[in-house]
Amino acid sequence: MKIKLILNYFIIICISTGKCSTEESQRAQFTVWVPRGRLIQLPCNVDSKKYAELNGHPFETNITDLLKPKILKNPDFRMTTIWYSTVGNVIHIGEFIPLHLHLLVPGEIDYSDPRNSEKTSSHSGVSKTNAPRFNNILNMLNQQTMSTITCKTFKSQVAGFFVTANLPKPRPLSMNEELIYNQFSLVYYIQPVIIWTYVIPKGNSTISEIWKKETYAFCKNLRSISEYQLSPCLSVSINQVPIEYSAASQTNLTVIIRLSNNALNLLSNPGKIRTTSPITLPFLHAVTKSELDFRLLRTLYINGSFALIHSSVEVICPTGTQIKRPPFQLPFLTTDDYVIKNGSSKSILEQESAYQLLNLPLTCKACPLGYVPKSPYGYGECQPCPRGYFRGETGWPSPAGCLACPDGYTTLLEGSTSLKDCVIDGGLFARVIVNTAAWIYQNCMELIIASYETSKTYKRRSSIHITTEEENEENTEAMFWFNRVHPGALIFAVLYFLVIIFCWSLCCYRICLIFRYKQMHSRQRHLLRKSIVIGQLNALDDVKDFLRQDFSREEAKLPAGAGDAGGKAENVVNAK
Repeated sequence: MKIKLILNYFIIICISTGKCSTEESQRAQFTVWVPRGRLIQLPCNVDSKKYAELNGHPFETNITDLLKPKILKNPDFRMTTIWYSTVGNVIHIGEFIPLHLHLLVPGEIDYSDPRNSEKTSSHSGVSKTNAPRFNNILNMLNQQTMSTITCKTFKSQVAGFFVTANLPKPRPLSMNEELIYNQFSLVYYIQPVIIWTYVIPKGNSTISEIWKKETYAFCKNLRSISEYQLSPCLSVSINQVPIEYSAASQTNLTVIIRLSNNALNLLSNPGKIRTTSPITLPFLHAVTKSELDFRLLRTLYINGSFALIHSSVEVICPTGTQIKRPPFQLPFLTTDDYVIKNGSSKSILEQESAYQLLNLPLTCKACPLGYVPKSPYGYGECQPCPRGYFRGETGWPSPAGCLACPDGYTTLLEGSTSLKDCVIDGGLFARVIVNTAAWIYQNCMELIIASYETSKTYKRRSSIHITTEEENEENTEAMFWFNRVHPGALIFAVLYFLVIIFCWSLCCYRICLIFRYKQMHSRQRHLLRKSIVIGQLNALDDVKDFLRQDFSREEAKLPAGAGDAGGKAENVVNAK
């Protein structure tokens, strides 16, 4: 009610003066990428010409124009901006509209109860699932009508409050008085938490404070009130982190980044990578980190120190989601990169470490069907559901894990997506027999029901409902002759079929037993042959040992000075 009164007040001001502007309105359409769980400010006065010029050649554009874009028209205090929903309702009045949506895990229901609702309401007959879905911006924005929003800006020559109670007669408001008419199509997605980490070189105790001040200056410089631009830095900290498999530690500069701080970031696609035009959110992410790298390397260059700086980018998605391409190792930073960057007019160079971030999409996708996170509250990659579990067609959220098959059932493979993948937990023959019996039972019941429907008793009782034309159509069906079979004959055929299947299964079982027996017999025979050969070799070794012992015993019995070498040999031969 207050919004309508304010709207009528501004319209009366414009009409009463009779000096509304008659400038031609500029109409444009934009696609806005709204990250869930983030509070964004969407301005109305986006200039389509400036945006097109900036979007034409992003790599040749100055880095300042990308980090602090000037794509908004000059604001005027005499302008009045009105926002409309898809159905034409007034939802907000102001130069920008705040948007904030719940951070929902994929699979959860986008629903929140309206505030100040009473249990004894007269609308208690409305089901909860059909109730309106509101977001948490003062219960004002209805998400069902927020797929497309429109803003219109009016301009009047006089603004202020009327002191007198005698207001002039209202006149029809001409649509030619619009200055801005922009339409925004809202696309919702989940933006990850981005963490930049720089390893501070050792041996310089003051570099950590210098880098921290430089980072604060970098974040503060990217603020702009006229462009409704916030700082991209959520937090800046210096941390002592222990080194893995070592007792030492290292000092890290950690910066948490958000990329929904200005209008250009909201108009950039977060999923596209490696594109020359138009501007994408991964490109702006790479350019932003390149600027901070340049500032930090400049401090080292001024101090005359040289070091290899290790930097990394960590991307954290909510539970149940993941990045399509996980982060990778970035090249080291050196002062040579600062020298090359300082003499170039391009926004980002291929030699830079941040250039690799062009391949990193900044949208979190839900785990595919049949996959869940490794742990309920983990942030790692998704893994397939184990055997005996599935996730897919029920809409069960991925953070809640996989659903188990009923008792006595399991899945044949990992990553099952449907309850139909659950089979009997047994051998192949057990599954074949049970599935065949279930199929026969189901079809037998259908045949019995069909034969009864074609009987004279059923037709006599339902003659009032079945016309002659319907009966003729039924008689011409291809399965009509089969439905006339007597139920006793059908039961006999089914039993005969079951007996045949049982005999065939018993025959196959016997054949398998014979085949296994032959394999076992051949293995035992092979082992027996090996044992015989090994026994013969052992017996031969024992004979040789006995001969050596006899030879040494006879040689010890010979006299000390008996004969020469030839005589010794002859005595040995005789002894043998």
